[in-house]
Amino acid sequence: MYEQELKTTSVPINDNSKEVFLTTWPGGYTENWEVYGKVSGKTEEEVVLKCLSPFYNTAGSVLEIGCGSGFWTDRYLAGNFKSVMALDLLPSVKFIHNNITYMEVPDRNFSCCGVEDNSVNFCWSFGVFCHMSFNACQMYLCSIFRKLVSGGEVSLYFSNNDRRPKTNPTPFDPNEIQWLMNDYGKTNSMLLKAGFIDTRDLMPDLCDTMIYGRKP
Repeated sequence: MYEQELKTTSVPINDNSKEVFLTTWPGGYTENWEVYGKVSGKTEEEVVLKCLSPFYNTAGSVLEIGCGSGFWTDRYLAGNFKSVMALDLLPSVKFIHNNITYMEVPDRNFSCCGVEDNSVNFCWSFGVFCHMSFNACQMYLCSIFRKLVSGGEVSLYFSNNDRRPKTNPTPFDPNEIQWLMNDYGKTNSMLLKAGFIDTRDLMPDLCDTMIYGRKP
């Protein structure tokens, strides 16, 4: 059934437009741990310790998918990697650090355009893929895989409705940001399909999935 959910069209159906995201979060989304901490029961420090700091590399590069206003970018990535490439839908983002290169993503483009193939040591994304279709997530994962160097690693957030209070799927509304009804098995299958190996759940006690993968 999961395979049937993955479409082969170049542009996925059932994905919100760039305009809808920018209207929903003017100026970009900013992570609010007072909100997510209550939902997850975890502190920001716990997530960083298990899902981000083990991959710090002051001699390497990091790609962030969906930087928003720069919460993770400035607070954790810029000071712990040699260079940061940050992608989002915003026309521009103001950062504190000067080792960050920002790239504006075109409407419903999941190719990591502007990032050179085989150039990235690590990829981080938090709170982004939960708002995309399975097909868009798969496209993004294949793109991330191409951008990574051999041995490159990822730590990526996906929704996991097996761990959240049970909700019923709702029909896709192009004007309302979607929440992907997902689980760890589907997420793991997408990473394996993209070519990642050694996949594992970095934080099984989190209410969502933080998954690890490595490019051979």
